[in-house]
Amino acid sequence: GLAESLALQIAKEKGIKAYRSRSCEETVKDCDVIVTATRMPKPFPLVKKQWVKPGCFIAATGQCYELDYELPLCSKIVVDNMEQCRHVHSGWGFSPLIDDKIITFDDLYAEIGEIINGKKTSRKNDEEIFIFWARGLGTEDVATGYHVYKEALKQGVGTKLRHL
Repeated sequence: GLAESLALQIAKEKGIKAYRSRSCEETVKDCDVIVTATRMPKPFPLVKKQWVKPGCFIAATGQCYELDYELPLCSKIVVDNMEQCRHVHSGWGFSPLIDDKIITFDDLYAEIGEIINGKKTSRKNDEEIFIFWARGLGTEDVATGYHVYKEALKQGVGTKLRHL
């Protein structure tokens, strides 16, 4: 099927192991890195704590509804911007866990920049599960847009717009 064809194409083009998983458990079990990007109307755990390998890094880029509620309780949660996370509206990211008082904002360990610049340590040990809750920052959008613009100029593609 389509999934198998895509996996073969990715494996060939990128020179990496790629395959179609038959279940969520098969997909995440024994992974060092898990990236989620979902839009779900309500919490539904696709990634269960018992399937996540000790020391795993999870990049939760969607609503985080796909993560078992036990995962944030036993993990180090890092965000891109703490203040932005405090203003995320109900229903996004970890807000259902905060709304339900399963975790608090105090359970968010650090901003990624604090770890990068050495103000906070990353892991205590190799067993610690690390969840990065990326909300996205405007500076990332500007940098991405600039990169796309420069590539378009280089390749001679795109439509030039008149300034208003």
